[in-house]
Amino acid sequence: MDLLVAVPIGVLVGAVLGLLGAGGSLLTVPALIFLLGLSTGEATGTSLVAVTMMAVAGVVVHRRAGRCSCKEGFAFGGAAAVTAAAAGWAASALPERILTGAFVVLLVGTAVWLMQRSPEAEDDNPDLEDRQASGGILVTGAAGGGIGVLTGLLGVGGGFLIVPALLVTRNMRMSMAVGTSQLVVLISALAGLAGRATGDTVQWSLGLLFGLGGLVGATIGSRLADRAPEGALRNGFAAVALAVAGLMAWQVVSGGSLAG
Repeated sequence: MDLLVAVPIGVLVGAVLGLLGAGGSLLTVPALIFLLGLSTGEATGTSLVAVTMMAVAGVVVHRRAGRCSCKEGFAFGGAAAVTAAAAGWAASALPERILTGAFVVLLVGTAVWLMQRSPEAEDDNPDLEDRQASGGILVTGAAGGGIGVLTGLLGVGGGFLIVPALLVTRNMRMSMAVGTSQLVVLISALAGLAGRATGDTVQWSLGLLFGLGGLVGATIGSRLADRAPEGALRNGFAAVALAVAGLMAWQVVSGGSLAG
């Protein structure tokens, strides 16, 4: 039964990704927990399969459009891969409450960030071309490493963090940063999966079907994005993220099971 409903649920999550350009993986883990009955450890591991599939599609699309820098992506992603693999291995041994608590913090932080974010800040700024990149190898490595930990530990792509990190450390234009972030997500997600390969926290069939639905949903969402008010979309996503965070936090505090 779980396999049958994985595709339509994936379509809904993918539509969010297509509408907002990010955030789909943040809903993947709660969907796998509450709608498909996985534990937090299984959900964060299985999520990486879907994240990988959607990242592959994103890299292909942005690379063809000339919006993906392989040089910067591999440099940033290399640091992310090391920590993602280590975090993926560690996640298999961490208690459910720790993983859930960390995910709640991530959801709340993302919701607050989205509500404070202005659409104008996302436009390409020609003035950026006159500035030098503000981050060297150490800064880039630290940023990539931190994002890798989130990917390996919590099963999220981290595109919502990678884009601003690339803007700050590599001084990219927004469109190039968005495209390059997909390559970083792909590299770190693959590394995270490798780190979990020796454990039993990845349900491959479920992840593949969820990812397939996500690809369909992302296509639909991207076509609808121009018709929907961006501010309302972001605030709506933030509200959902806060609601999910509240539910997860309450069940952890009350001692209930997250899996339904």
